[in-house]
Amino acid sequence: MKSLKEALVYRSRVILPDASQCLKIVNGKATGCGYWDTKDPEVVARMAEAGRPLWQAACKCGVMARSNHQQSIQLWGDSNIPHRGPNEPARSLDGFSQRKGAEEAYAAAVSFADRVGGTRILTIQGDAGTGKTHLLEAIGRSWLHEKRTVRYEYVPDLLDELRGTYGDDAEKTAAQMVTWRNGMGLLILDDLGQGNSSEWTQEKLTALIDHRYRNGGWLVIAHNLNKDEAQEKLGFRLASRLWDNEGTVKRVLIDAPDYRREQ
Repeated sequence: MKSLKEALVYRSRVILPDASQCLKIVNGKATGCGYWDTKDPEVVARMAEAGRPLWQAACKCGVMARSNHQQSIQLWGDSNIPHRGPNEPARSLDGFSQRKGAEEAYAAAVSFADRVGGTRILTIQGDAGTGKTHLLEAIGRSWLHEKRTVRYEYVPDLLDELRGTYGDDAEKTAAQMVTWRNGMGLLILDDLGQGNSSEWTQEKLTALIDHRYRNGGWLVIAHNLNKDEAQEKLGFRLASRLWDNEGTVKRVLIDAPDYRREQ
C-alpha cells in the first residue's frame, strides 16, 4: 500500500528523510499525518532546493486535530442530547440502575447501542420514572462517542418547533426540518404520545417514523401507551407500525416502580 510519504514524493518530486516523517506505528497501525517535521534542517534544505514552499511538507496533525474537534462540537450540538447538571453524571448504560422489571429493556438498549440483533427500531414502554429517558440518552451517547450522527427529540417540544414553521418569520419549513432529521443516523423520540393529539400531529409523527420503518433506519422510542391508547393518540397507521409483528420493531416493557418515589 502506498504510504502518505510516497504519495507526497510522487506529487512534488522531492525525496525527504524518513526519520523526519510524522508516521508512527501504534499497535501495528500507522498513525500520524504522514508529512514531515519542517524544523528539520534537511527537510528545509531539500524543499528549498526543489523550489517548493515548506508548508507543503509540514506536519498536518494540528490542523487535523482542530478539524476533528470542530466536527465533535458540531456532532454533539446537532444531537440535542439534554445537558446534565454540573454535579450530575452522564446518563450512560454503565450508570443505569439495575432494577427488577427493567432487565429486558436494559439488555435491549445495550444490543441496540452496539447495533447487534438485527432490529433497527426499538420501543421502550413504561410509566414515568422507570428509566426510559435514561436508556434513550445512554444509547445516544454511545453512538456519539463513536462519531455517529444522532438526533434526540422530546416529542412535545418537537411538535411545538414544527408548528412554529408556519409563522411568517419562520426560517425553515416543516418539510425541511423533517428531511434534516431523516438524514441523521439515529433518531430518538422521547415521550411519544404526550400532549394533545390531532390529525396534524399524527401526520408529522407518522412521516418521521414511517420513513425509518420503510427504509431500515435506526430509531428508538420511549412511550407509556398500550396499543389501544396508541391507536387513539397516534392513529391506526402509526400504531400498526409500532406494534409490527414481522420483526422490524422490537418492543420491550419496563415493569418497575417510579425510582423517584423509591428514593
